[in-house]
Amino acid sequence: MRSGMVAAAAASAWVVMRKGRGWQATRSAAGGLGRKMMTAAEHWLREQGAVKVQLMIRSTNDAVLGFYNHIGYEDADVQVRSKWLA
Repeated sequence: MRSGMVAAAAASAWVVMRKGRGWQATRSAAGGLGRKMMTAAEHWLREQGAVKVQLMIRSTNDAVLGFYNHIGYEDADVQVRSKWLA
């Protein structure tokens, strides 16, 4: 597994490539940093041979869902399951 870091002022991201798919998490202040970080993350993933980016976003997080919709991401009609062990 390969991973990379993309960072900017008041923003951070992690990107992991696994089996040809990229997983990404972003925290950013307003001002276009989120879009710049996603552009950089997508570029890095393409260079690593990734063909798809996958995100996990809480269904109640309307602002983040709106951001990713705005930059071209679509609902993949997938659910994530988890179980607390403690």
